[in-house]
Amino acid sequence: MAKFDTESLIDSIITLFKNNISTKLTEITSEKGDSLTLEVPNNSAYFINESPALVNYNPYVIVGIESVAPTSAGVSVKKDFKCFVAILHSTFINDTNVNAQRRIMRYARAFQEVLSENFDKITPGHSQVKITEFPSNPQLETQSGEIVRVAGLSFNFSIA
Repeated sequence: MAKFDTESLIDSIITLFKNNISTKLTEITSEKGDSLTLEVPNNSAYFINESPALVNYNPYVIVGIESVAPTSAGVSVKKDFKCFVAILHSTFINDTNVNAQRRIMRYARAFQEVLSENFDKITPGHSQVKITEFPSNPQLETQSGEIVRVAGLSFNFSIA
């Protein structure tokens, strides 16, 4: 049996989102009942810990581990993890600000709900998770006139 390590953890988080985000985005779009679309990230649009210099996906997702703090209690070691997931979506300046803001808020909600509803699939029986949504929705303007908006979550949990 393979040991659970940080590599396994990242793979589990990415798999969780790949398997569940499409259904959640459809659910939210249906609930809202408007014409705003939420594109599902391509299965190849998930990156670990950093954004590549050139990304040919919209939207795309970055998943990573911010920190791991091991603590020893006798012969067992508990690890406190702080992880993140960020979804980046670009639009052109002519997309209305209201639609762009609504879209990124819906992505944040979808990722938060997928994580909270399915966290036990990442670490069965090990821990509870504390989820914090990134404050505000930062945006960057590119030289080509695109605006990249970011939504994301930070989440903490322990594994013994």
